[in-house]
Amino acid sequence: MSLNAGRFDRSIEIQVATEVQDPNSGELQSSWGTFATVMASFMPLKQSERFTSGRDLAVYTARFKIRTISGLTEKHRIVFEGKNWDITGIEEITRRQGHIVTAEVRE
Repeated sequence: MSLNAGRFDRSIEIQVATEVQDPNSGELQSSWGTFATVMASFMPLKQSERFTSGRDLAVYTARFKIRTISGLTEKHRIVFEGKNWDITGIEEITRRQGHIVTAEVRE
């Protein structure tokens, strides 16, 4: 599968979680910051519903095709159209040409 730069028509932000210690309580708190902002192609896959914590949640799954980003892991997340997408899988496209990132968002 090759990359077609013309299809990278969506801007996404990839974020990384960092832990900072609260100076007053000493507790560790997670904070998300920008790891990279890149152009991507967006491919919606499916919608499902899950019942959790006493309520129904809609779960959307999609793939984002991007150029290779060194250090990208499933611990990162994607911010796209104002929603936080959890990364569930990362596939390499032919020798570091790019990644296909599978992610899901819950609403």
